[in-house]
Amino acid sequence: MIYKTFNSLTAAGALLLSLQGCAARQVAPGQELLVQYRCALPNNELLAASEADPAGPRSTAWLPPKKPGSLRLTAGRPPEISQKNDQEDFEPVLAAGLALALPGMTMEQPNRIVLSSKPILRPDGSERTAQMARVWYRMKELRLTPEQYKSRKGKDAQLGDPYVIDPRVPGKVEQVDEKLVLIRFNPVSNGPFNTPYGPAHLKDAGAQYEIRIEPTVGSLVRTGPMLGRISALTEGAITIDYTNPFGGVELQCEITPLPLPEGAEATGAKKP
Repeated sequence: MIYKTFNSLTAAGALLLSLQGCAARQVAPGQELLVQYRCALPNNELLAASEADPAGPRSTAWLPPKKPGSLRLTAGRPPEISQKNDQEDFEPVLAAGLALALPGMTMEQPNRIVLSSKPILRPDGSERTAQMARVWYRMKELRLTPEQYKSRKGKDAQLGDPYVIDPRVPGKVEQVDEKLVLIRFNPVSNGPFNTPYGPAHLKDAGAQYEIRIEPTVGSLVRTGPMLGRISALTEGAITIDYTNPFGGVELQCEITPLPLPEGAEATGAKKP
């Protein structure tokens, strides 16, 4: 009985040690780690993620990350900004928010937080807005010399060869002679087409085609590295407000901090 009691006590002690050893570790300030993240809008549509092709509904402003995969960040220390516009672009501002939120998070477990950003004004104090054309024009015909065609396509023109500038209005070679290569363009349909700014429709405008965008005021758009919000419309222009790097919304983020791989050198936060 003494032997059995001893073994029971030993087992209990081992269990206690095991539980203590498995206690959730927290991220320490200054700790370098890899970070997986998913950030969604308040309506649960995904806006950003470390994965290139994550599951789930996505916002129309979704774009895959420039460098898919876990971010290497230092807890409590935003990545260094090496270019002026990094403080205004979506991904660097998101990386800075993630880094600042890391201290105290549970390692190797999903942590849920809300991220927001402050407006960034121009040096003169004005809002960062830009305008773009609301109507895009596409040609019906293109006339090239055989030499011009070959310099563009790397081959001699042949009847029926495809010539695509805009996949919504593809073209093909319809005439070839010693002096002329004639390309005619025909729309796939009249739409609606998806664009980064909203749905668009095509119409025949005589000498050319017109693709007219029908955006919604207040909707988010991604244009290159920047996230903006459509703030105004006219017959000919769309105004996009880039003043807030997150488009003025709060991001619902799930963040999983992971240890650096064994043998990885601690070199400081990697710029996203």
